[in-house]
Amino acid sequence: MANRSANHFTLAGGGVKGTVDTTSFTGSPSIDITVDGTQVNDPNLVDTENGFEVTAVVEQVPDSHTVRLTLLLPHVNLVGKPKRFTGVGILTTARTSIGGEPLVDGVVHHYDVRAVSGTAEAVDS
Repeated sequence: MANRSANHFTLAGGGVKGTVDTTSFTGSPSIDITVDGTQVNDPNLVDTENGFEVTAVVEQVPDSHTVRLTLLLPHVNLVGKPKRFTGVGILTTARTSIGGEPLVDGVVHHYDVRAVSGTAEAVDS
C-alpha cells in the first residue's frame, strides 16, 4: 500500500477548533476555523516547508487593534488509517492607530501561542 498525503485535518485545542481541507471539489482549500468561539473569515492556506500555514483575521477594531491567527499544521503521510498530529496556533494582537504604527506607544505586537492537536486523514474530494 502506497503512502498518501493527508488532506483533511480535524483539530482542537487552546480555544482553536475546526477543519482544514487542503483541497475540495472546487480545487480550492476549504477551511472552517473558530477561535474562542469566533468564526474566522476568509482564511488563507499556504503549503510551506514548515507544513501547512493557515492565516486569517480574527478581529479588527479600527484605531485599537487587529488579531490575526497563524495556524501551523504538519505534513502527514498515511498508510492506512488516520494519524494523530500536534500543531500550533499563534494569535498576534497588533495595536493600531489611525496615524499608523509609529503613533503606538510601547509594544506593538503581543503573541498568544496555543497548542492544537487532532486527526489527519486522506479523503477523496
